[in-house]
Amino acid sequence: MKTILYLFLIFTPFLGISQVGATINYEDGLGPLTLTYNGLVNGKHSYTTTVDNLTVSWSGTQWEITCCGSSLLFTSASLTDMNPPNINIGNWVDLLNNNMIDFSGSGTASVLPVEFTDFKIHTTGDVNTLKWSTATESNNSGFEIQRSTDGSTYDKVDWVKGNGDSNTIIKYEYQDIVASSQQYYYRLRQVDYDGRYSFSEIRSTISDLKSSTFITSVFPNPSFDGVVNVPIIGSKSESMTIGIYDAMGHMSKQKLVTLNKGLNDISLDLSELSNGMYIIELEGKSIAKSNRFVIAK
Repeated sequence: MKTILYLFLIFTPFLGISQVGATINYEDGLGPLTLTYNGLVNGKHSYTTTVDNLTVSWSGTQWEITCCGSSLLFTSASLTDMNPPNINIGNWVDLLNNNMIDFSGSGTASVLPVEFTDFKIHTTGDVNTLKWSTATESNNSGFEIQRSTDGSTYDKVDWVKGNGDSNTIIKYEYQDIVASSQQYYYRLRQVDYDGRYSFSEIRSTISDLKSSTFITSVFPNPSFDGVVNVPIIGSKSESMTIGIYDAMGHMSKQKLVTLNKGLNDISLDLSELSNGMYIIELEGKSIAKSNRFVIAK
């Protein structure tokens, strides 16, 4: 279907939240295709088929009908609602003389089950921390975290439980430990209790594993008994030295620890040290990461 002869786009209207099974029937001179609902793309409903990658979606600035991975067939910036423009053929600009014959139906009448207010990624070494929040939730079972290395094919990473129904802001966080230095793409597949779903917008980040072993925090801070917890994310299994220095930079204590790849929970008893501010430093062959904390017994 590299050459588009005629185009029939018929939207099948249905009520309720957008779900698997919502389809657009497409047909040209080379035969029919069926586009299925693909969740939210750039914040709006989209439809796609794996055959020739025919899609109807919002690019971020306009509605587009594309084919074959990149060929732009039609555009429409005249309407910007959640659903593709569907009032009449005149809403669309025919770029390649495809002679659109029919474009009808009401699209997807959808009430979004989850209203996202934020979705960000923070990267430190090999740990990509995903943070997102919702303003409202309705029938929300949870979020499937999906990751891609090419921005096209996504795999399931993990599952984060939702909060069902809520009208207050809820914050979520997930740490994904990756295996190589490269660019990663993430999206959230929000799933209702009845199996219906939608997608968040896509976020990307670049991970650098060259110096990915690090102290995530020191707590409690201040420490009132001299005992502190030091979570350390390790990029691999190795031995490293934890150094404790006073405010003048003098060594107060050292401890050799064996780290595993991933999260390591380290507890230090520093009750013999005097009150004051200290610096804890993780020392290895090519790394020196430090955090400040206070002892106030």
